Amino acid sequence: MGCYSLLKHHEHAHEDAIWTLAWASPQTLITGSLDTTAKVWNIHSQGGQLKLTEDRVFEDFALGVISIDIAPNSSVVAIADLASRIRLFDLDKFCEIKTIDASPVDSWKIKFSPDGKHLATGSVSGKINLYSTNATGDTTKTQFDAGKFAYSVDFVSIRSNYGSSFVTKTSLND
Repeated sequence: MGCYSLLKHHEHAHEDAIWTLAWASPQTLITGSLDTTAKVWNIHSQGGQLKLTEDRVFEDFALGVISIDIAPNSSVVAIADLASRIRLFDLDKFCEIKTIDASPVDSWKIKFSPDGKHLATGSVSGKINLYSTNATGDTTKTQFDAGKFAYSVDFVSIRSNYGSSFVTKTSLND
């Protein structure tokens, strides 16, 4: 077992509980809270001490933020709220790119595919939903039956002599 210690504690980072976070880079952290906001934090060293500085705030997430993920090799962040609305933002331009309505209780944990072209979500009804993330045009939704409550999803890249493919793995709750 390793030995761990607290590097930095930031009081009152949000007005309510923080439910999710994601690393945008080694110096940038994004937190999501039940206070209906997602905040971007810069991490830097000052006088030998780590310092967190609030950089920007994304607001108006219905009932609170439940999940955040960053697209690989991109500045696009996906933020899901408890009302199953997924919003895509460009961190560099600080603008909203797209909103995806994942219908009631069809978006819990969200995860970008390794190529950043799709988002996977799990649902209370046991469905795995895949959404296209293209900024223009309609959002395509593909649904797979996982059989039980699918709280957590992830993509696994499988490479073989026949090319690359993506497999979605889920964490199911009884």
